[in-house]
Amino acid sequence: MKVYEFVPHKQVGVLRFGADRQSVRREAGQYKEFRKTKFSENTTDDFDSFFHAYYDKDDRLCGVEIFDGAQLLYEGTVISWEDYAAFAKQIQKIDPAAGLDGEVFRSEALGLRAYVPHDAVETVFLTAGKV
Repeated sequence: MKVYEFVPHKQVGVLRFGADRQSVRREAGQYKEFRKTKFSENTTDDFDSFFHAYYDKDDRLCGVEIFDGAQLLYEGTVISWEDYAAFAKQIQKIDPAAGLDGEVFRSEALGLRAYVPHDAVETVFLTAGKV
């Protein structure tokens, strides 16, 4: 299981928001570059389907989307996302303003957005900017 410790709005694992694409690739290893949607501002890097790295128009890291099977750490504490209710409760202890909006759970304070269809967390997106 991959483990990613994050510092809100600053970094995920060894990846720092604002780092250039080549630095991210050197740190993260094998990747495949693709366009997420036809409306994407830039291409995205897929790192062995463990996570996607998103870049702004200047090729600077602006977001990391982590997939099921990974473990998140915040200040040394595991953020469990196998059970949505436990996940929401844990995040809301850190950020009481966090909450669900349709199928998206958001925490501005943590720079975290989770895709939650059918009461199950599928992916967690961490960003330096607004979620």
